[in-house]
Amino acid sequence: MTAVRAKRNVGAGRKVRLDRKPRGQGHERLAEILKAAKELFLAEGYEKVSTRQLAQHAGLSQTGLYLYFKSKEEIHRALCSQTFEELTKRWQRVVHQARGPEQMLRRAAEAYIAFGIEHPDEYQITFMQRRPSGAHKIKDIFHPLRRSGPGVRAFLAWREIVQSAMEAGFIKPMDVTAATLMTWLPLHGFVASWIALPDFPWPPKQQVVDSLIDTVLAGLRVRK
Repeated sequence: MTAVRAKRNVGAGRKVRLDRKPRGQGHERLAEILKAAKELFLAEGYEKVSTRQLAQHAGLSQTGLYLYFKSKEEIHRALCSQTFEELTKRWQRVVHQARGPEQMLRRAAEAYIAFGIEHPDEYQITFMQRRPSGAHKIKDIFHPLRRSGPGVRAFLAWREIVQSAMEAGFIKPMDVTAATLMTWLPLHGFVASWIALPDFPWPPKQQVVDSLIDTVLAGLRVRK
C-alpha cells in the first residue's frame, strides 16, 4: 500500500534557517539533518524533495549538507537503517524471552505491529513511500556483501524466526523465504492501513491484531 496520510504542514521548513551552529557539533548536526529530512519526506514525498530543500530545512548550505551525506538517497538510507535496526533489536529480545515456537512467532508479530503503530512516521518513510526505480534494489539477500545492510539483516532476522519455528515442527515444511513473506505481508498490510486510514471505523486494535496473527499462524501451522 502506497497511500499515506495527508501532507503535513512543515511551516518554516521551506525557509532558510539563519541560526547555523558553530563547528564541533557534528553528532547534533547529523541528528538535525535526519530530523529535517524526515519532516520533508513526510510532507512532500521522497521523490519531490531536493538536497537544496534538505539543506535549507536543516539550516545548512548545500555544500555543508554534503559534508555529512553524499546524496538524498544516502540520507534516506540512514533513516531506514534506524527503523530496521530497532525492529531487529525487538525481535532479538523476543527470541530470547519466548517459550516455544508459537509464542516466539506471535510475539515477534506483535512487536512488528507495535513498532509500526508507535512510530508511524518512520514506518511510512521505510515501508510506504515510493522511491525511484532501482533504489535499494537487492538482487541476492544471501550474498555475504548484502548481509551487512540493516534492511537485509532485519529481513533475515525475521526469516530466522520463521525458520526456527519450521524446524521445531510448528510451521509446515515449505520454502522458508516464501513462508517469511507470507507472515510479513499481512502484518505490513495491517500496519500500513492503520496508519493511512486513521478515520476508518476500526474495531478495537488488540482484537484486530489478535485475529490477524491467529489467521496467519493458522495458515502455516502443521495440522495435527
